[in-house]
Amino acid sequence: MTRKAQVLILDDEPALAKGLQLLLEPHFECHLCAHIDEAKEIFSVHFEPDIALVDLQLHHELGSNFLYWLKQEHPAVLRVLFSENDDLSFISKALDQELFHRFLSKPLDPQSFPLQMKECFLFAQTLRQSRIDRMTGLLNKMSFHERLKIECDRAKRHQRPLSLVLIDLDHLKEINDLKGHLEGDLWIRRLSQQILNSVRLIDFVGRWGGDEFAILLPDTGTSEAKAVAERLQNSIKDEFTSEVTLSIGISQLQNFETDSARDLFLRTDGALYLAKKKGRNLVEVRE
Repeated sequence: MTRKAQVLILDDEPALAKGLQLLLEPHFECHLCAHIDEAKEIFSVHFEPDIALVDLQLHHELGSNFLYWLKQEHPAVLRVLFSENDDLSFISKALDQELFHRFLSKPLDPQSFPLQMKECFLFAQTLRQSRIDRMTGLLNKMSFHERLKIECDRAKRHQRPLSLVLIDLDHLKEINDLKGHLEGDLWIRRLSQQILNSVRLIDFVGRWGGDEFAILLPDTGTSEAKAVAERLQNSIKDEFTSEVTLSIGISQLQNFETDSARDLFLRTDGALYLAKKKGRNLVEVRE
C-alpha cells in the first residue's frame, strides 16, 4: 500500500476493537468507536476514513443503522460488516440494500484478517477513483449528482439554505480549434484549480461536462453565491488572458417541502442558459 489507510472500527467490545487495531498496525491507522453517535463524530469536512469496519450486533443498537447512514451521507467510504450473527437472511437483506461492500465472519482469523483488510483498501481506492474526474481531480458528474441529492436532503431536513452554481468555460471549442486540445485541457485544469481556490472546505466542486463545472454551497443563499461567482470571474481575469471568460448560473433551494435536487438543477441550468444567451461572461441568478 502506498499510504497508511484510515479505518474506522465500530465495536462496543473494547478488548476486541483493540485487538483488531493491533492486528492492522502498522499499515492502517485505526479510529476506535463504541457507539454510532461517536462514530458519526469522526466524520468532518477535514476527515473521511477509507474503510468503516462495523460490528452488526452492538449492545444497544444495530451496526446496520450506521451502515445505512454511511451509504446516504458518505458513499465514498468502503463499508465492511463483520458479525457472529448466523441470521443469513438478515445479512442477505442488508446486502440486497447495498448496505455493505464486504462481509467478514467472526471470529476473525488473525492471520488472514490483515490481508483481507489490505484487499479492502485496494477496493476502497478503486471506489474513490471511480468518483473522481481524472483530468481535474474534481468530483465527476455521477458523484456530484449524488452529492447534490445528499445535500438537498440535508438542507431540507435542517431547513438551511443551499445554493448551486453552474459554470461554463466560454469558447472552449475556439481554444481547441486555434491552439489544440492540449491547450484546451490545460485551461480546464487551471480553471479547476482556480475554482477550488475560490471556495470553502465545506463546499463541493465537480466537473459536470466537457467545459462545465458545478459548485454546491451549503448554508449559502444566492447573494453569497453570486459573490463567490464574481470573485471567481475576477480571479480568472487576473490569472488568465482576456480570451478566457466564464458564464455562470446560480439558484438556491427554495421550498423545503417540495423542492427537489432536480428542481434546483433545472433552475440553475436555466440561469446558465440565460447568461450564455445574453452574450456570455455574465453571472445570472434565478430565484
